[in-house]
Amino acid sequence: MICPKCGGNFSLNQNCERCNTPYSEIIEDIRHDEMKHLFLKMNELMESHKSIDIEESLLACELINSSLLVPITIIDDSLSVLTVKDKKRNYILLFTDKEEYDKNNKDIPARTNPFRTILDLMDEHIDGFIINIASVACEIPRKYLEKYFLGDS
Repeated sequence: MICPKCGGNFSLNQNCERCNTPYSEIIEDIRHDEMKHLFLKMNELMESHKSIDIEESLLACELINSSLLVPITIIDDSLSVLTVKDKKRNYILLFTDKEEYDKNNKDIPARTNPFRTILDLMDEHIDGFIINIASVACEIPRKYLEKYFLGDS
């Protein structure tokens, strides 16, 4: 993963190799404010029944360059991701920053990965992602992910 402070590499629960910043501090420094602004703009446009095509493509650029926070637990070498389900759909929860994360996940330590790695969590039981569920949430359905990220893989 890439350190937001210096651009160096860091691994899960390891300090940054370049600047030696502790993992917990790196997690605190992850912010995707531009993405949050896009969520607000997209909501405004949808409420006005206007097209969000440009914002959707901008969001794809933001996502591919992001390291979002993910509520993941690891028990006996088994990975478990926090999801939210309704009657028909199952979404993985993601967060743009630690403040958003802490609104829902005080008991699960925050972990991060590049978005390309987060896409690997998609399987036939997952219908997409919900980012920042406790505030201005953005639903990223499988159809969107296939259009921008999964279609050619």
